[in-house]
Amino acid sequence: MCLGVTSLRSHKRDNFQLDVSDIHIEENQAVSIIGANGSGKTTFMETLLGLNSSEARNFSLWGMNIRDFEKDSKNKANLGVQLQKSQYHKEMKISDLVGLYKVVYGKSSKSIFGALNIEELMPLKYEKLSRGQCQRIDLYLAFAHEPKLLLLDEPNTGLDAKYQKTLSDLIKQMKAKGTTILMVSHSAAEIDVSEKVILMENGRVKFFDTYAQVVAKSVGKFKLVARCVDQKSFNFVASYIKSLDDVISVDIDTQQLNVIVYLQTNILSKLIKSFGDDVFSNISISECGLNDIVSTISNCREQQ
Repeated sequence: MCLGVTSLRSHKRDNFQLDVSDIHIEENQAVSIIGANGSGKTTFMETLLGLNSSEARNFSLWGMNIRDFEKDSKNKANLGVQLQKSQYHKEMKISDLVGLYKVVYGKSSKSIFGALNIEELMPLKYEKLSRGQCQRIDLYLAFAHEPKLLLLDEPNTGLDAKYQKTLSDLIKQMKAKGTTILMVSHSAAEIDVSEKVILMENGRVKFFDTYAQVVAKSVGKFKLVARCVDQKSFNFVASYIKSLDDVISVDIDTQQLNVIVYLQTNILSKLIKSFGDDVFSNISISECGLNDIVSTISNCREQQ
């Protein structure tokens, strides 16, 4: 096992507290942390790294208690970290930053250097970099020494389509070499390379399972959107849908005469057969995904 979390709990602040326990991530596994804004994804990562104050920080890395692990600075070479808030002196040249990095870690992958096109950034000062260029530097510094564990916080942020593809390829290459990856994700591409997903809600782990299972458990397999032609039809359809056993949640929009349903089975043909085409001005069904999970959680929080 690479990472075993017994208890991870931040200090309570603004009515929010991270409280995570019993998370086990195997070696050479990729795990994505997902959830709505403010659910605790970044706090999870920062508390894990000891970057904020905590009430409990009990976990192991490769079977070694975190306190013993951190006593030996050589162990930190096994970690690669990319955070949202990384910042260097604005006058520092990228060539100096890369050179310092090589001295600290003693190695630097030429292939990763080339894949992220760091060469073109070498003459520049840090303050001259765009958001995307900063992200490429941060990713290079996390990946280049080929660590055993990568901790990434929204690694796709600021990257254009070309470098998003590059990042996806690099993650796959690192996994092929045995690296374990834990990343905060807002991207389907990141989740696609993950064996498991952690769904955060209000500072807690709501689900920890495969992506397909997390989707099915949290919002169901399908999303049906039906707009009715009049109020009478809308009332009948909404009442009927609410009575079904396999419905996870129903969102009713009385002004637009819209019914949005998350459920486990495809009821499109059943609905049309029961009511006919003429009661709907529009009706569609699709498989649920990441956006549905996040929007459903966000809506629930707004209603609380």
